[in-house]
Amino acid sequence: AQEGTAHPRQNISYQGKAITERFFNLKMTSKALVVGAGAIGLRTALELLRRNVRVVLRSPEHPLHHSTCSMGAGGLWMPFHCDDPRVDSWAASTLDELLLEAKSTDDSAVEIVPTILLKRYHNGPIIENYVVAKGSEGVENSSSKVSPLPSWTSDPRLDFQHLSVEMLSWQNNVHQLRIPSQDDLVNAGYRFCWMFKPPIVDAPKKLQVSFSFFVLNYRG
Repeated sequence: AQEGTAHPRQNISYQGKAITERFFNLKMTSKALVVGAGAIGLRTALELLRRNVRVVLRSPEHPLHHSTCSMGAGGLWMPFHCDDPRVDSWAASTLDELLLEAKSTDDSAVEIVPTILLKRYHNGPIIENYVVAKGSEGVENSSSKVSPLPSWTSDPRLDFQHLSVEMLSWQNNVHQLRIPSQDDLVNAGYRFCWMFKPPIVDAPKKLQVSFSFFVLNYRG
């Protein structure tokens, strides 16, 4: 990577890298080099600063340069399939922070947006999931009460609903969601959907906020 390029309005250098949870479990150093100045690099730098670590941030481009990934991306909160058991707790912590930020100011980089994930197959709970079965000894067996839906869908703050496209069309009439008609969805092979209200991040705006906070707290 090229040596840090000075921001035209800030007399600092920067450079960036994502660090792992394991790094934070080690004995904290007094100074760290972060390579990369996108969303991950800036957040890493900010976490280090909050731990009173002096940070040198390095990147071939300025964090707000148009080539930075987050300057052209959006950030929708929704955990994807991953075999790492730590993902659920990471996702929950991120959700807590984003929901808090969404309520912090009228000009927040985070807002709550109704989201629809169309599904070709049911992939949701059925009656058997909620029936309490009794074993041979007459003891209730609650194992059949486990929902096939991901654990995050049970968070009441997300207002999660598993719907048929017919039910979705009713929602569309009420909330004016600007989605295709029920017939169009069925013809395209979609019969079901997940509807919920997650936070979505205005990535360029969030990058600007993060960089401004870094500059304000910079201790190189």
